[in-house]
Amino acid sequence: AYDFFGVFPHGQAQSHLDALCHISHHGKLYNGQPTTQVTSKGSRTLAITTMTENLCARGVFLDITAVRGTDFIEQNEPIRATDLEAAEALTGTKVQAGDIVIYRTGRHERRAQKGGQVERLPDGRGHLPGIYPDCLVWFHERDVALIASDCAHDILPAPFEKEWIPIHVGTEVYMGMPLLHNLKLDVLAKTCNEQKRHEFFFVVAPLRINGGTASPVNPIAIF
Repeated sequence: AYDFFGVFPHGQAQSHLDALCHISHHGKLYNGQPTTQVTSKGSRTLAITTMTENLCARGVFLDITAVRGTDFIEQNEPIRATDLEAAEALTGTKVQAGDIVIYRTGRHERRAQKGGQVERLPDGRGHLPGIYPDCLVWFHERDVALIASDCAHDILPAPFEKEWIPIHVGTEVYMGMPLLHNLKLDVLAKTCNEQKRHEFFFVVAPLRINGGTASPVNPIAIF
């Protein structure tokens, strides 16, 4: 028996890890690398293969829905740094340098209750919750290694005039921090509550895609 396996890794469907060559700003990638390094044959720098070994760290789960006392948050109710602070306090675990922070918006619960159409506007644009740019300062001050969520991180559509994906730009271009998207976090939330702990060993193993801008992943939280 044989199969063909083909995946478009980006977008709002697959759990995936971005490579740092995925996003540019004013013609530059992370560390000032020019966008000309990314071609139709793949990226010559900052590809996903730079993260295919030893991508593991302490994971800290921040449940924003628990902080707000709701099943899910809406697109017009973005996560602020104060929400991260409150979720951190709720866990009793201090986010530290090198941690992987996994935060929950309740995206899948929102979709289950309101239907898949809630994630798209009539003009085709995404309609998803995310984090406000003040969270970038919070992550930077704690020297977080990677952030992960059940959403796309950026608020869609963007409520800003000058930048429509400020979280992608701020993390991947200026902080060198990759993003992990579209996770299903209900089992993780249940396990954290049952064990009364919100920290664990977290492993992400992207595929070795030469020149790749991302990889589908199946992250594992080990308690």
